[in-house]
Amino acid sequence: MRRSLIAAAALLALAACSDSTGSGSPAASLRVHSIVAEGTINAAAGDVVPAVTVRVLDANGNGVSGVRVTWSVAAGTGTLSSAQTVTDATGRASVQWSLGMEMGTQAVEAVAGSVAPVRISTAAAAPSGVLEVVSGSGQIGTVGQPLPQPLVLRYRRADGRPVTGAEVRVVDAAGGTATPGSALTGADGTARFTWTLGGAADRQELTASMITARASAYANGTPAAPRITVLWGPYPSTVYPAPAYLHPGRAYPMGVKVADAYGNVYRDLRVTGVVEAGGGSATSAVTDSAGTAVVSWKIGSVADVIQKLHVEGGGATTPAITSESKWIWLVLIDPPAANSVVAGNFVVNAYADPGVPMNDDPTLPKMFVTVDGRTQQFLHFPARGIFGVFDMSGLAPGPKVATYRAVDPQGHEYVQQIPFTYQP
Repeated sequence: MRRSLIAAAALLALAACSDSTGSGSPAASLRVHSIVAEGTINAAAGDVVPAVTVRVLDANGNGVSGVRVTWSVAAGTGTLSSAQTVTDATGRASVQWSLGMEMGTQAVEAVAGSVAPVRISTAAAAPSGVLEVVSGSGQIGTVGQPLPQPLVLRYRRADGRPVTGAEVRVVDAAGGTATPGSALTGADGTARFTWTLGGAADRQELTASMITARASAYANGTPAAPRITVLWGPYPSTVYPAPAYLHPGRAYPMGVKVADAYGNVYRDLRVTGVVEAGGGSATSAVTDSAGTAVVSWKIGSVADVIQKLHVEGGGATTPAITSESKWIWLVLIDPPAANSVVAGNFVVNAYADPGVPMNDDPTLPKMFVTVDGRTQQFLHFPARGIFGVFDMSGLAPGPKVATYRAVDPQGHEYVQQIPFTYQP
């Protein structure tokens, strides 16, 4: 019994000695009733909080001194100045907390005695920093297509440390798109984007932002696959359909424009007319600064033959242009509709295609219209127009056929027949 009392006295003496070193008292720990956090923390990622403070209380709400408090990082990658501290005369204990570089929730935990630990949290905000382009700027790519390499941006504090979890948002992609539209930085502070260029075959810029910082990258767009449009006639600014008939042996100019689907023109590109049928020939030409050129198509010398040609260049090819070679043809304007009912005289109105070499002498008949054996002559006037009225008076009612017949100075004929019913 005496030995036990001596041993207990020795332990109390040892505890007292321990208290004198400030390392915490087991006796004090027995008085701990609760531990509470003091104050709030508003900090940015990477900041240093000089003092995170807790207070240890007894059952009466009084501070307990000499209690060992154990600290640990509960969330985030921050660090603490000490793993253990001891409460002062007011029951308070503090530690310095260097926050990790990630944005969002970070926390430390304090434990004292056998009571429930207390957690001190903060939502680490974005620190003031720099958004910079790491790679992917200065690329050359096809308009409307993703660039070959991703665009990599990095957000870092002014001291160079990368920030994790920062939302980098693309605010302008020069008519193109960025995928995703926003991204969170990883552990190295970088965010990656796929940049699909807009339609301009020129320098394009992409701008991204991160709260207080902005960064821009650029890329040079080149035209997409060429498309060739044939603008019939010598005026490459206007689209005309190819005529149904072309004059044998005559050369026709064809305006050609080369551009991609976004309207970017191809300059200095050679385009060539390729004859597929009809025995004619075609030239080639080089596009100008507007992407236009004029290719000449010389029709074969035989009449009543199908003529075919396409234009190619830069890997692009147009559909075949198809016409028929004829010595003479007219375009009838508002003739009687086929199989319609005509109640009286009808107007004869036509014009010769500019390629038909008809004599402009107004005194010479140039077209004949025949109905039921009655033939009238109509003159071809200097402006190439043929105009008059066919007299139906005295003809018997019933089915009729109007035969239009034109003759050029060389005796080549054009004939077109239109059936109708005469009902006066």
